[in-house]
Amino acid sequence: MIKKVVPHKAKTLYVNTSTAKTISSYLLSKGIDAAQLESTISCTPNDLSAPDARLRISSYHALWELALSFTGDSSLGLKLAENPYNDEMGVVAHIFFNSPTLIAGLKQYERYYSLVNEGMHIEIDTDKTLAKVKFISDVEIPYCNPDMEHTLAISVVRVKQNISDSLSLEAVHFQHSSPDDISNYSSLFNCPVLFNQEYCSLIFKKEFLDYKLPKRSAYLYKIKRRS
Repeated sequence: MIKKVVPHKAKTLYVNTSTAKTISSYLLSKGIDAAQLESTISCTPNDLSAPDARLRISSYHALWELALSFTGDSSLGLKLAENPYNDEMGVVAHIFFNSPTLIAGLKQYERYYSLVNEGMHIEIDTDKTLAKVKFISDVEIPYCNPDMEHTLAISVVRVKQNISDSLSLEAVHFQHSSPDDISNYSSLFNCPVLFNQEYCSLIFKKEFLDYKLPKRSAYLYKIKRRS
């Protein structure tokens, strides 16, 4: 499920541990051997909850491989996005949801995304009618199919849960090849889902950028930006 590319030879890169905690909790609930899990992530599941905890990207991708192998579920990334284990949000997500408008939140997400994943960045492109949020890899590291599916899916799920379920998508793009059955994708995203694209992207009407976020706290927004 991971495309092999030229290994990255620069510094070790990390991701935050929120999704790794979700995966680990799910696998433990399904009966995976704790020693096998700890060997894969080179730490204990409890370590993932430590303040400012981070996980090597290589270990994170290995965890996804273990999860797919153990469950036999190729659409696990989508499933976990809607899973009750996924109720915890990191600092960057809190900043996003406490922004005054959708575009303000996206700008903060763009600014701080390296705190989520040091190997990628976010770009926001617009034309006359559409806005596109692109997830772009900065280094030559393996591209992880389930991680990108989970990343886009959890973004959509949380927007619907915390902002409005009326913010519909025009299209979703993935870089990897299409699976045989895309019914899960169509059901979750409720829009055309295209594969073998240049970037993983969420595409929606430009007018949504001005949408005022309903549950924001101006005080918390300022505090989070200073932290």
